[in-house]
Amino acid sequence: MCLFLIPLALGFALTGASAFTAAYSRRWGEWGGRMATSILRNLLGIPLSFIGFILAWLAPAPFLFNPGRMIPVIGWFLIVVGSIPVIWGHLVLGWRTHMPSVRDTLVRHGLYAYVRHPIYAGGLLIMVGLVLLRPTSAFALACVLWLAFFIVQARLEEIDLVQRLPAYREYMEQVPRFIPRSWSGHILFYLAFLLLIFSLPILRHGLAPTSGNMFLFVIPLMLGFAFVGISAFTAAYSRWWGEQRGELATSILRNYLGIPLGVWGFLLAWFQPAPLLFTDGWAVKSIGGLLLIAGSVPFIWGHIVLGQPTGWPSVRDTLVRHSLYAYVRHPIYAGGLLICIGGALLKPTSTVVVACALGFVWLIVQARLEEIDLLQRLPSYRGYMKEAPRFVPRLRRRGP
Repeated sequence: MCLFLIPLALGFALTGASAFTAAYSRRWGEWGGRMATSILRNLLGIPLSFIGFILAWLAPAPFLFNPGRMIPVIGWFLIVVGSIPVIWGHLVLGWRTHMPSVRDTLVRHGLYAYVRHPIYAGGLLIMVGLVLLRPTSAFALACVLWLAFFIVQARLEEIDLVQRLPAYREYMEQVPRFIPRSWSGHILFYLAFLLLIFSLPILRHGLAPTSGNMFLFVIPLMLGFAFVGISAFTAAYSRWWGEQRGELATSILRNYLGIPLGVWGFLLAWFQPAPLLFTDGWAVKSIGGLLLIAGSVPFIWGHIVLGQPTGWPSVRDTLVRHSLYAYVRHPIYAGGLLICIGGALLKPTSTVVVACALGFVWLIVQARLEEIDLLQRLPSYRGYMKEAPRFVPRLRRRGP
């Protein structure tokens, strides 16, 4: 069943060895270096990798989970989305993709203005999509190895690019590796959606209404709150590790650890069978639905107005005081408070009410933590705190 690992690993090794064009050119000249890279990558590495990949697809192996109907749809969606930067990146980069040279020039237009490796970024999405199409143990292992290979190969190529292209080091400081900075907020919504889909079969068949596992959701929920909480110290991280690493630390703690774990905890609480704390009649559900809608408006609007600093704050941010932020300092969290109340009314089980209550308290604490950081990053924020309330707009008197 695991014989596919032999050609797959050999392909990865040979493709990885093709990343040292600068070293080969110093040893065998420009043409010899290009030929060595091309042979290792195009004639040996990539074909062997694909042979191993096909063998993993065909290998008889047990399924890790039942894909159902919806998961393959998500898989095809990720494959289509991932294919766009793969094809577009090849078109923009041209012959440099498979026959790099020491005479290459730096490409910074098209997708390369947003990420340094759009081809590998698309490949990561394709691998995730393929796993969802055929989630056997053998093929899932092959896809995981491909994911690791893309990350390692990108790093190996950057070591070579820094030697071949003097301007590449500065380019690395300005452009992220795989994920555009302005997209982090959108990616969070896709992650939350995927977590919901993946959780459905587990939550329907794996959870029982017993006291032993009813409140296990508290573990990922509190871990998520903790990670998002410590993401609020962008100013401190930037002082310790520099501006770029401070931004990266905040983004990782918030976007890739805290929020996904928090969403996972809420999903576990929502689908966990548990007793109702009170009767959820049509009036209660109607009020809950209205609060959800009312809370979603400032929640979404606040993200749109604030833009990139929502998921990627920086010491260079400027104070936003227009739109909703002219009336309250935290419209996103204000909307979140209404959503928590509405969620508890829509499904008043003991687990959902506990999760919403914890979320309610966390939003208040998180707002205060972020204000401690904002006072350090934005000198004018102290005056703004005196003018705009935290969550609830003031009722202004009309003039005579």
